[in-house]
Amino acid sequence: MAKFRKLITQQGTQKPSEHDRVTVILSLYVGDALKISAQTLTFDLGHAEDFGVIKLVDEVVETMGFDEQCTALSSCKDGLTGTERKLMGLDSLSEEELRLQLHLTDIQKLNKFWQMSETEKILVAQVMKRRGNKLVQAKKFLRAFRTYKLGIDLLQGSVSVLEPIPCGDNSDPSKSSRDPHACELLNLCLSNAGLCLLHLGAASGQNRGCTEEGEAVTRRLLLLCIKYCRRAIDLDQTYPKSWFRLAKAYAGLREFAEAIEAGQKSLELIKNSSLASQNPQLVEEVKSRLTSWRSSYVQDREAERAAVRNTVIGRYKFSDAWATVT
Repeated sequence: MAKFRKLITQQGTQKPSEHDRVTVILSLYVGDALKISAQTLTFDLGHAEDFGVIKLVDEVVETMGFDEQCTALSSCKDGLTGTERKLMGLDSLSEEELRLQLHLTDIQKLNKFWQMSETEKILVAQVMKRRGNKLVQAKKFLRAFRTYKLGIDLLQGSVSVLEPIPCGDNSDPSKSSRDPHACELLNLCLSNAGLCLLHLGAASGQNRGCTEEGEAVTRRLLLLCIKYCRRAIDLDQTYPKSWFRLAKAYAGLREFAEAIEAGQKSLELIKNSSLASQNPQLVEEVKSRLTSWRSSYVQDREAERAAVRNTVIGRYKFSDAWATVT
């Protein structure tokens, strides 16, 4: 994240949200030299780099309200990436002051579900999946989950993925409006959202420790992961990653029987697909996890039997004394 200090010259109103399309007027100074003069930029908030806009502008606009005017102060070193400095010819000026004058002139919200055509829903969902993948690679799992969720919300109620409703004896399933590409897209968004929830659950456990609150948060995240993976599997039972993510969520809840079943299904699908040759490490990871889960399952069963045995022994420990007639 870029480092900057902001001076507001005109207060704004409501702030934009990620994926809103914003328009700003930018003037940029390097030292005392004017490099960009009152240039109008339009981009989707949080993803300016997709539009060729420097990340610093994105991060400053995220803090602005509609019609706000401000000056952001940074340095070429702290405010620009190495690639941005190179493209702007500022490699030798990394210590120079960077001054941005910004005016947020327009915010366009993402259209609502019912305002979009089927084609628009699929196109926007594709964008959300691509952005979600990019955020996962950057390990920004909460933002990635929210981004996948936008794609899911667009598709899950769409006729492009819904099963046709039978309307009497004359209904023809072959005339279904389901789009295989849209179904695959929804499946991937659901499965990838499950992956984000796995990472968020792991992070919650690390950050909160073994407290009751931490365990409750982690459990909720893992249960939600199971829900998303199950929905993905309902759409496509042949996608091995959904089964593996489902298995890991069950293992996180120490439900090892379910984890083993889902993990074994994942392994079978991987072996019967091109993934086995493309990603042999995945095969080894699934095998290793299955071995670990089977061991944990046996240990839990033994601990459960020992607990029952100790309870029974404790209950009848003084049975001889009870049997004595007085």
